[in-house]
Amino acid sequence: MDKNVLRYVENVLKRPVEIEKLAFQGCTSEVFKVSTNAEAYVLKISSERKYREWLKNEALAMHKFAVLKEVAIPKLITFWEDKDRSYLLMSYIQGITLRKALEQVNSNRERAQLLTSFGCFLNNFHALTVKEQSNDWLDRQLQTGYHYALEEECDGDLKLWEFLNVHRPNAVRDTFIHGDCTIDNVLVVDGKVAYFIDVAGMTVGDPRYDEALAIRQMMNQLSDLFAFYEGYTRYKSSVLEFAFFNDGLYEFF
Repeated sequence: MDKNVLRYVENVLKRPVEIEKLAFQGCTSEVFKVSTNAEAYVLKISSERKYREWLKNEALAMHKFAVLKEVAIPKLITFWEDKDRSYLLMSYIQGITLRKALEQVNSNRERAQLLTSFGCFLNNFHALTVKEQSNDWLDRQLQTGYHYALEEECDGDLKLWEFLNVHRPNAVRDTFIHGDCTIDNVLVVDGKVAYFIDVAGMTVGDPRYDEALAIRQMMNQLSDLFAFYEGYTRYKSSVLEFAFFNDGLYEFF
């Protein structure tokens, strides 16, 4: 760990710290656990231009949604940048990702309970009151995806982008959305899905995007889908809607 970063973190937290790199790493940032004699924190560091932008967006989203007590996310401590990197320090949550929890289950019943809790957790999030309906989220996502495709910074190409732009699904009412709601981006605590993490895309938008990413690992396992929809009862996307968001739009992010 860079000594300047260590000193900066200690200055923010007002106490000595120990920093260790976590075994599980994401694709966009290096992730570290920061420990003091009293508490623990998470430090994320990004160096690539696109991922630095995403990390800044995550800090902004954490600040914005901190006022909504119903939204369970880590607490923003601080965000800073230097010439080469961006840094995000947040609270540490003692839990494991849903993917990891599913790998550790001892029975089909336990697996189903986890997936139902995931559905219920997302259902409650999408049910929160949104005061302003902008309905421009998909426009903004497609605009960003077009830029990424031009710069060859994503898996999606311009041919796919043109297809998506023409074949948009019918609009639905906006909700709060996570924006990357995979089984890697929710944490299980005491046997239930209880927190969102990696919230750079958290905003007001189309809930079908969250739904599609939530079930993308379940499409070949009907019992998993059934368990998820036991908890997620507000809507059920069609096959075409799922394909648009999972096989289409997500290719640009």
